[in-house]
Amino acid sequence: MKAIKTAITLATTTTLLLFSTDSIYADQILPDRGPIPFELYDIDNDGSISKTEFEKIRAKRLAQKSSKSRGRGQGTKNKMPEFNDFDVDKNGSLSPTELESGQQKMRNTKSNKKQWKKNSGKAQGNRSNRPSFEDFDINKNGSIDEAEFNKARALRMSERAKQNYQMKNAGKMASFKDIDSNNDGLITPEEFSKHQAMKSKSINNN
Repeated sequence: MKAIKTAITLATTTTLLLFSTDSIYADQILPDRGPIPFELYDIDNDGSISKTEFEKIRAKRLAQKSSKSRGRGQGTKNKMPEFNDFDVDKNGSLSPTELESGQQKMRNTKSNKKQWKKNSGKAQGNRSNRPSFEDFDINKNGSIDEAEFNKARALRMSERAKQNYQMKNAGKMASFKDIDSNNDGLITPEEFSKHQAMKSKSINNN
């Protein structure tokens, strides 16, 4: 009889604990952005995160985002890390160190991607605004003399002024002599390309 009472007490306690953790999980409000703290993942407060706990919190965050963005959160699912991405020792649970390490790795990856996009966009913008050899070779004879160079540059600056383009670096523009590396009074396609390449390298390094 005593054994039965003990079993009933244990079952009742277990049920209450499960109800308590489920109630806490249901009441949790997760951050919309940024890493989720270990304490929020660790639903049962046992000091580690099981795969079930991880996936519960992950699903809740997706649902939370989806409700706030009127169902447009589906694309976010593919960007979110999986449990195995964090479980370095593959023991089926995450320690605070594993979670923090994984989240730091994600932050570094995002930071690198943003920097790459920034540099890529800068380079693309510079390429789209960059004049070609043909823009300066007005008489189309395969070389650019100083008169052509000055005329083409003046025309280009006039057109950009009409478009209200801010020419902040107008004073830093290369002179004819800067590009005519052999000082023969003509700019060849090779000299022009070499100067453009050097200019791009300088911009990307800044």
